[in-house]
Amino acid sequence: MIEITESQINRVDAILSGVKNARYKVFSNAINRGLTAGRTEGTKAIRQTYNVKAGTITKHGRIRLDKAGESSTVGQIEFAGAVIPLMQFKVSPKEVNKRKTVTAAVLRNGTGAQIAQAYVTNLKGGIGVFERLTRKRETSQTLYGPSVAHMAENTNVLPKMEETAQRTVNERVEHEITRLLNGYGR
Repeated sequence: MIEITESQINRVDAILSGVKNARYKVFSNAINRGLTAGRTEGTKAIRQTYNVKAGTITKHGRIRLDKAGESSTVGQIEFAGAVIPLMQFKVSPKEVNKRKTVTAAVLRNGTGAQIAQAYVTNLKGGIGVFERLTRKRETSQTLYGPSVAHMAENTNVLPKMEETAQRTVNERVEHEITRLLNGYGR
């Protein structure tokens, strides 16, 4: 959660008392920059914590910014999306091989775990990791890892994202004050 302190509000009001809607202009621009920086840091932290590529995050997830405006200084980052097929993480073997045991590592610091009844094959439109539920051939199901939203809630990811966003907002408040004093954005 990003916070604007009372001292920042008082400083903006004192310095920019002659500028119309100065408080909203300064804080909405600063918050929007903080949200963008937080989203970028969130994606980086997800890739540092999980064995997933940036393209997979983009393809299977949706990261939306609800930006602050001049009438409201409230913004948020929203992570959404479906669970990601296990094949998109670190899986061995990567190709169809009937004799090898499947090993998967979702987290980067994990060594991977063997999945007893899993196999890699080309079913349902692509190569994936499947698990047979019964002895019948038609009872296979695709195995999945976490969604982008679940990865963003990780205890390693969320604090980094919030810290980057807060630091950016604090820096941008000063920048926005200078910008309005110089006549830009009035």
